[in-house]
Amino acid sequence: MENIESTLMLANLTSRVFRQLMREKTIAAGLSETYRPFFMILSRGDDINQLDFAKRLHFSAPSISLTLQKMEQEGLITKEVDSNDKRVTNIRLTPKGREYDNKFKSVLFEVENEIYEGIDLSERQEANALLLKLIKKITEIGDMPHEDI
Repeated sequence: MENIESTLMLANLTSRVFRQLMREKTIAAGLSETYRPFFMILSRGDDINQLDFAKRLHFSAPSISLTLQKMEQEGLITKEVDSNDKRVTNIRLTPKGREYDNKFKSVLFEVENEIYEGIDLSERQEANALLLKLIKKITEIGDMPHEDI
């Protein structure tokens, strides 16, 4: 049991220190740390609505609404009423938003390259396989969605 707890604690610690490093690098690049999780979702495709953000990010609806409002004011996104369901508003990146997203990706790739230096591909694949198994098991036990995995 001790190894399992240690593995999960290390996974948690890894996540926390990685988030902190990304926060520092993001701010140093002149990007808004608040927007990073939104861009991670928007870069996967258009036509994401506010409910999708709430489900994937586990943020409150008012928090999501406020952040999207700021992003729209900065010209990073547009909001369009869904043609099939007028109650739904879809969010899309603007060309300026895509440039911003590319800057986020550049920071991420730079950080990943630094982190992975000295770690060979087979070690990364082994770690990925273990982490995916842990995520799957945790989400099953907690009866949580994991569609973004």
